[in-house]
Parts: sequence; C-alpha cells; structure tokens
Amino acid sequence: MKGLIGTVLFHAILLFILLFVVLSREIPTEEEGLTVNFGVTKDGSGYFEPTAQQEIQEQLEELSPPPPTPSQPSVSQEALQTQNFEESLAMKEAKKKQEEEKRKLDEQKRIIAEQKRIEEEKKKEEQRRLEEERKKQAEKIQRATSAGKSAFGNAGANTANTSQSEGTGTGTGNQGNPFGEVDGAHRDGAGRGNNPSFSLSGRSILGQIPLPNYNNNEQGIIVVDIEVDKNGNVISARAGGKGTTIGNITMRKEAEVAAKRAKFNGITDNINQTGTITYRYVLR
Repeated sequence: MKGLIGTVLFHAILLFILLFVVLSREIPTEEEGLTVNFGVTKDGSGYFEPTAQQEIQEQLEELSPPPPTPSQPSVSQEALQTQNFEESLAMKEAKKKQEEEKRKLDEQKRIIAEQKRIEEEKKKEEQRRLEEERKKQAEKIQRATSAGKSAFGNAGANTANTSQSEGTGTGTGNQGNPFGEVDGAHRDGAGRGNNPSFSLSGRSILGQIPLPNYNNNEQGIIVVDIEVDKNGNVISARAGGKGTTIGNITMRKEAEVAAKRAKFNGITDNINQTGTITYRYVLR
C-alpha cells in the first residue's frame, strides 16, 4: 500500500515540474541582407524580371553555335565524277565495238578460207574427172587399136591385097584413128578439129561449124556449152562441158573462140537457148 502511495506522489511531483518549469533560450538577432540583381547583359530593358527558365534558354541560344550548313559537292567534283562515269561507259562501248569488229573479221576470214577450200576441192575433183576420162579414152583407143592391128596388120591372108601396113610412120599396121577420120589420107603430122557437131533444140546451123586452131599433138574431145539468142548469135561459150576429155587450156580457149563464131537460124520467140558444140580432135 505504501509503495502505491509513493509511486503516485512521485508522478504527481514530476508532472508539476513539467508543467511549471520552463527552459528559456536566447534567440540571436537576425542580420539585415542586401538586395542583389543578377543579370546576363548590361543592355537589358523592360519592367519585369524574366524567369530563370527564360534566362537559361536565352543563354543557351546565345552560346550554342549555329547548325552546320550541309556541304554541297563542288561543281568540279561533280564534273569529275560525271567525267569518270562517262569515260568508263565510253571505254566499255569502245571495247565492245572492238570485240564485235574482231568477231566479224574472224568470221570473214573463216568464210574466205571455207570458200577457198571448196574451190580447191572442185579443182581437184575436176582434175580427177578429166584424168579418169583421159584414161578411159586411152583404154578405148588401145582396145580399138588392138582390134585394128588384128584386122589389117596381117600379110593380107585370104585377100587380094598383099600390103602389110599403110601410113607414113616407121612401124607396121594401118596408120590412123580406129574410130575413123575425115580426109584420113592426109599425113602432115598435125591435126585440127575434126567432125564437129552441135546440139540445139529446134535450131539449124547456117553454113559450117567454125573450126578452132589446132597446133597441138593431142587428141580427144572438147564440149563447149553455148547460149544462143533469138537471132541465132552465140552470146556465150564455155569449154569443159560433160564429155570433155582434153584439159589443155589453150585448146579449150580456141574451141570457145570458134564456137562464138557459129551462126544459127533465128526464131520469133524472144528467148535464149542453151546447147553444145562438140569438137573431136584426132591426130593425122
């Protein structure tokens, strides 16, 4: 009980002290300040102080450098680039043109070489043909000569003629062509175009077929292809037609000259006809 009373008294005294006892503190005297005006330039004007944000913006605008002007390529640089581009195109075009010309030249050379090869083949083929014709003619003459010797080379057995040979040669046998020849008795050692003939449908020869000059010791056949106009004139002649066995160029030229002198009858149709004149050469 005593403890409770003591506790109550203690707290009552403490409350009294807190209520009536005041601690004082000396407040220092405040110092008076000076008004200071802050600005950014000496030439400002107006009645109102600008806000801090406006000042900062103005300062930034004054201090920040102007935006850089985008650089434009100079005229000389553009011209140089354009010139390089044009020169590159020109070089490509020139190279392409040069390659095309080279290709055309190579093609022309190939065509010329091919034509030359074909002409050489034709010449060789013509020479082979003439050689074969010559061999066939020689074999034919040889067979006929052998038959002639057996017929006329004996001592005239069972005949009234006792002659063993005829001619101006030094051997035995019957001198001459086994196929026969006009005026065969002439023995002058030369020859001429003998027994010529022609082939031209519906036409006839006026006079005789002109004979070519013949001073060669060679026999055979020359066929001349001819073209005749409506008046009967030979307007073209080309020796070497089918059946030709003589390859002598001079004799062929003489045959062409003689064929051009031939004259045929005229016709009413205004057309040219083609035909042949054949010259047979025999030694006599």
